[in-house]
Parts: sequence; C-alpha cells; structure tokens
Amino acid sequence: MYMGTHKWQYLIDKYLANTISREELTELLNMAGEQEDYAKLTAVLKSYWETLKDEGQHMQPDWDAKFAAMMKEAGTERSVVTMTKTNRTNWFYRISAAIIIGAVAIGGYLMLSQPGKKQPATISAQIIKKDIPAPASNNAVLTLANGKTILLDSASNGSLAVQGNIDVVKSADGQLVYNGKANGEMQYNILTVPKGSKVAGITLADGTKLWLNAGSSLKYPVAFSGNERKVDITGEAYFEVAHNAAIPFKVQKDSMLVTVLGTHFNVNAYEDEANIKVTLLEGTVKINKGKAVGLLKPGQQASIGKDIKTFKEVDTDEAVAWINGKFQFGEAADITSVMKQISRWYDVDIEYQGTVAGHIGGTISRTENVSQVLKMLEMTGVVTFKMNDKKIVVMNK
Repeated sequence: MYMGTHKWQYLIDKYLANTISREELTELLNMAGEQEDYAKLTAVLKSYWETLKDEGQHMQPDWDAKFAAMMKEAGTERSVVTMTKTNRTNWFYRISAAIIIGAVAIGGYLMLSQPGKKQPATISAQIIKKDIPAPASNNAVLTLANGKTILLDSASNGSLAVQGNIDVVKSADGQLVYNGKANGEMQYNILTVPKGSKVAGITLADGTKLWLNAGSSLKYPVAFSGNERKVDITGEAYFEVAHNAAIPFKVQKDSMLVTVLGTHFNVNAYEDEANIKVTLLEGTVKINKGKAVGLLKPGQQASIGKDIKTFKEVDTDEAVAWINGKFQFGEAADITSVMKQISRWYDVDIEYQGTVAGHIGGTISRTENVSQVLKMLEMTGVVTFKMNDKKIVVMNK
C-alpha cells in the first residue's frame, strides 16, 4: 500500500501511462480534495515538470489529449469550472489538481500560493471574449548608421546591408549576424524589439551573442575598435560575451555600467522598473553606479537603484526564463511585476481597479494565449481579470 507522497507518485504515474482505472482516477481526485495533502501533490507535479523540461517532452502534442481525457473522466470542462457554494471548496481543490496536471502537460506549472484560502471556482468568462495569442513573428526593427530602417520579419535571409567592412546578415533562423572587422570611424546601429514581438537574437562583430526581450532596444557599434567594447541597453537582454582579456565588454544604461571580460549574464533595465537587475550565470562582472561598485559571482544578482545591493544564491532560472520561452515568477513576485511581463509580451495595457496586492509564484509557457495565462493566474485566488480589447483590468479576488 502506497502512502503520502508515494501514493501521489503511484497514481500520477499510472495516469500519465494511460493505465489508471476509473476507481484509481476517482481516488486521485478525492486525494486532491484533501487540503492537507495539497503540498505533497504540488511537490510531485513540480518534479514531473522538471523531468519533462529536462527531457524536452513538455511540448509534445499528446499531453493535451491526456488532459482532455482526464477532464472528461472527472466530469468537468477545462475552460470554465462552476460549483454551488456548498460543495465548491472541496471540488475546487480536486479540479485545481487536474488543471495543474494539465498545465504540466502543456508547458505551464503554477503554484497555488494560498492553498488555504477559499477561492472562487468560476474562472471569469470576460477574459476569453477576445483572445490575444502569443507573439508569432519577430517585429524587431534594425536602424542602420545612415538612418535606414529594416523590419527583420519581412526582410529576406542573407545580406541586409554593408557598412564599411561589415556585412550585416539575416541568418536562416532569423538572427542578425555582423561579419567583418572595424575600419575607419565608429558607426552605430540600433536594434529595437517592440512589445508584442518574439525575442530577437544578434551576434556582434566580436562574436558576442545576445538576445533582446520584447519592449527592449540595443545601441551598438557596427564593429568595435579601440580599447573597449560598449553597448547601450533599454529593457532586457541576455549576453554571452566573447572573451577578450585585453578589451573589456561594457553594458551601459544611463549611469549604470556593467564591465565583463567574457561571461553569461542577464540585464533587466526596463524604464518602468524601480531598479535595474543584473543576474550572473557564468564568470565575473563589475557594476558601477556613481561612486558605488559591486562585484558579482555566478548565482548572484545585483539590484541597482540609488545604490547597489547584491543578493546571493538567487534563482538564475527565473531571470533567464524568457530566453527559454517561459514566464517564471518567484514566490516573492508581486502582481504588478507579473503584469508588466504580460504587458510587454502580449502588447496589452494594464489597468488596476482599487489597490491590488499579493504575490504569485509559478511557471507558465509563453506560447499560451493570454487568456490561458490569466486563467492560471486566477487559480491562485489572489486576483481576477477582465479584458477589453487590448486592455487587461486587474482586480483583487
């Protein structure tokens, strides 16, 4: 006889293997209805998600069929859940468990941050009247040194422009690549990635690779010369800097300067964020802000406002989740920071009704339509939403 977490493991193993009986399925849902066991369920599901992520299986299409079959067996629907007041609490936890299993299957895992709270079981129908899909194209705009602009998505693969000795190429996978060496005066290009665009990638002339998130821009030399390599950023970018001990690489945002020799790091410097965040994955970086100086080691993060604060042993996966096609919210993520990410990715406006407070933790695929993301967030019992064209109204539960 399996007990505790082992029982969860046993039943979910059988479900995912399509060998679960109707009696065992009923037992699984009954267990999900026992609030005190909910932490054990989420621990097992999170373990499954991590395994699927590592194996690259979380995008396989048959997971949707598995989820649909479970919802049919459970006697409910995936999109809208309604219950009477007398039985909704117990059944909400059962159905929440089923939804989380489905979320694991389709690429999203969301922790319920307040499992002890009585949560409405009806997911707002308002949010599915006019859905907004995840970005399907790269709407990045390249501005050349002479002021000419090129929309990358509509440009053909191959050479886009020649600037001095540098050939600007659009690769087969839609990335920008700069080939050649500096000759003559410095020329600058600007790559702008608007809200509602897919992530844009670029390889600079020195071999440094970087990716820009939606709502970001990068100003950089066509080719580096002299004794430094420096770029200017607005928004968010992930860097894999080509090592050159003689010529440091610098990333600037207003008065903040990050200096590296060769390393992997993420910079979040959106204008609407209170502080700039630099998260280091590999190597070492030095950060300057006025007279303040900070040094980061792998696994650390700096928060730069009026001064520099360093945090040790942060979740680097959370900082670079956007590169891997995910929203990932740490347990301390407040509603406003979550909604800022959604606003940039789906190019929607956010409005708050009253004072909205609370924290949400979890992971959701960025390939989902916005309605599915909002439904998962509503499951936390912290907030609810309404949509009006491209505006999302956020309200406390």
